[in-house]
Amino acid sequence: SRRIYVPLPDVNASSEIIKIHTAGLDISKITLENLSMRCVERLYSGRDIQNLCQQAILNMIHDKNKELHKLASLPFSELRMRSLQIRPLENSDFQKALEKIKSPISRQTLERYEKWNAEFGG
Repeated sequence: SRRIYVPLPDVNASSEIIKIHTAGLDISKITLENLSMRCVERLYSGRDIQNLCQQAILNMIHDKNKELHKLASLPFSELRMRSLQIRPLENSDFQKALEKIKSPISRQTLERYEKWNAEFGG
């Protein structure tokens, strides 16, 4: 078996990952470069950025649909007639998400991976 070191996304890659996972939503109110830098600073992997986007979207949905929790008790026939309200994603949606989404990688672990790659990688 082979081991391949895949580095964490840089700012540009983080921006692209955010765009992929928010496709179809209005992100014009997001400071994308700042958010991408924060992802790099927090050692987010592509999966972490995906989770961040999903949490930010959930934050927006819960903000626009205050009584969402009540829908769980409605019959399916009534649920089908309803639709979720949405709005453009905002920096505050991501700020709340940043508070929840943590990277499992520490700086020490990252340094160990980078040292291994320098010694054994291609």
